[in-house]
Amino acid sequence: QSGALATELRALQTRLVELKSVLDTEPSIDAAIADIHNAKSQIVPLQQYRAELEKANVELTAAMNSYNALPIQAKNEELAGIDSQIRELNTAVQGVMTEINGLNSEKGKAEGAVQKWDYAIQQASIQMKQLADDGKKRKADLDHVDEQINLGAMMQAGTKCPTCGHTLTEADIEEHKGEIRQKLIEDINADVNRLREAWVQCKGKVTELEHSRAEAAAALEKVIGDLSGANERYSAIEQQLATVNTNRGTVYTEIQGYTSIYNSTVIPVQTKVEQLKRN
Repeated sequence: QSGALATELRALQTRLVELKSVLDTEPSIDAAIADIHNAKSQIVPLQQYRAELEKANVELTAAMNSYNALPIQAKNEELAGIDSQIRELNTAVQGVMTEINGLNSEKGKAEGAVQKWDYAIQQASIQMKQLADDGKKRKADLDHVDEQINLGAMMQAGTKCPTCGHTLTEADIEEHKGEIRQKLIEDINADVNRLREAWVQCKGKVTELEHSRAEAAAALEKVIGDLSGANERYSAIEQQLATVNTNRGTVYTEIQGYTSIYNSTVIPVQTKVEQLKRN
């Protein structure tokens, strides 16, 4: 634009020279003088326009230099790095959440296993106590053998023998009391031994159940520990993510400030230069 103005000024100056030469050759001096004045009147506005355009271009260059001196590229790169970090942290959060969900599922199963073994132990313990009580009661029957024999004798006197049909007398019964006593003691001892063996087997079962319960409890404890660690990692990532988001907000605000500077310093001068060029 400045070159075009210079060309136009040189053309006007050439025209003035031509007009002056016309004064020496043309008879119409008034017309030539009018042409000279007209040419001079065009030179001044053109010089003013050129000065204004050059001034505006200087202002635009200064505004652009000032704007370009700002750390805009560095801040944009910093923002891109922060966004990349945020994406990585969000991916990490999703991974930990998936892990936590899986561990919560495992924890529920482990708790169910412990409860199952607790119930089985409870039932076996009740059975073991019942066997012990029954054994004690049956063993106590040894102290009442004679009472049972006498009571049986009283009830059987006058009844018929199931084998020969003979009516039993007290003498008949007395004759067989020894055999009856021996048989009764043997039956009681057999019951006591049977209950004791059942109690021992039940106790062994309880021991096995308690071992299984201990394994289930250890598995549950491990899951709880893993879950606690996963929750701690989740909290740490969330805190880190909050810090990074805060930093992002700061950097983004700075970049927006640079945009405001551009809009308030560069754009007005650009508009002014464009308007001058259109005139």
